[in-house]
Parts: sequence; C-alpha cells; structure tokens
Amino acid sequence: MDKYKRNISKIQNYLIQNGFDESNIGAAFSPCLDRGKLKILTDLYNFFSYWSSVFYEEDGELLALKNYKVPKDIISFYENFEPGELGELNGGVCLLDLDGIKEENCNLSPGAYLIQYGLITFATTVGGNVICMDLNTIKNGEPRVIYADKSWFLFNEEERKLEFSFYPFEIEEEDEFLTQHIIKKYIQEISSTFTEFLQMLHSEDEWDAEDYYEKLGNVKGAF
Repeated sequence: MDKYKRNISKIQNYLIQNGFDESNIGAAFSPCLDRGKLKILTDLYNFFSYWSSVFYEEDGELLALKNYKVPKDIISFYENFEPGELGELNGGVCLLDLDGIKEENCNLSPGAYLIQYGLITFATTVGGNVICMDLNTIKNGEPRVIYADKSWFLFNEEERKLEFSFYPFEIEEEDEFLTQHIIKKYIQEISSTFTEFLQMLHSEDEWDAEDYYEKLGNVKGAF
C-alpha cells in the first residue's frame, strides 16, 4: 500500500496548506474500525439489493452487480485509509467515507441509479455532482474514474430505466436509456486509475471537476 501512503501524505500536506487543523490530520485517513461497512465494496449484489432505496431485489433489478468485483487494492485502501471529514480538495472534490458512499449509492441521485451499471460514487463535487469508480474498465488493478453530472439523468419509473440527456450537446442515439455503450462513448474519464485520481487531489496544477461537464467525450463541439 506504499502507493497509497505516498499520496495520502501529500493530500494531508495539501490540507494543512489550505487551513486544515493539523491536530486533526491523523484522522483524515484512518483504518476502518467497523469492518461490516466494507461489505459495500466486497459484497456488491447482496449489499445494494438490501439497502438500495431505488431498486428491488425481488424484481432482480440489480442482478448485473453479480458480474462486478471491486479490485482488492481499492478494498484495502478503504480498509486501511478510510477518508474522514476532509473538506474540499484540489478540483473542488470531496472524498466520501464509507457511510457517505453508502448514502450516495443507495439513496441519492444520480449515484443510486448509476450503481446498476457498475459505477460506484466515491466522491462529490462542490456542485453536488458525482465522481465514480467505473468497474467496467480496470487498469493496473484499479478502476478508471469518471465524472457524472446530476443533470444528465432522469429515472423513468414506468420503464424502471435511467434516461440520459447530455444537454446542451446533441447526440444521435437510437436508445434514450443509458447503456454501457453510452457510458463508454460519451461520459468523460477523469483518470485512468484510482491512484492517478488521488494524485490529482494534491496536484499543484489547478483544475475543476465541474469542468468535465463541458468535456463530454466524442460529442461534436464538446471540447
């Protein structure tokens, strides 16, 4: 876990430089004392089938989660370095603790809908949008990280499917419902791995996660 320790140390330094109370720095990242919380990462199908306020186990709406596994390095990160109350990091990003991850992916939009597609919300932006680990794309044992704007999605209760609308960008797709094809083709990648994302949180280069709204991939005029 040396790769995580180095980045955590740099994030802690970033926090101190930006006014974080040094006496609380040790609690910024700490071991998960309640191992039961880790089931949100280790037992995706059973956990979300039970806790989701959107999807129903009896209707098999989350069966797709049986095909996903959170990489062991990510589980180890939260087991050993669960984020505390950190406040805003570089990019206007707020990392979530395990309780926050549960809340976003079980009860709040858009995370509670995106989980069905193997997208786990683990951070939020100052504008209330989400940053997800994409379990569909793994590199060096880690998922890629994507930005998802809450304005892009609307859950169709009648169809029990998630509609997408990438306003103001016009796209031509036959299906109005979100699919893996749409996610891969249009939703912008922030970083190719979880480690790279951690590096961005303490980088000297200023960036804004909200800018990824304007970087919708492969859409004419999006860049």
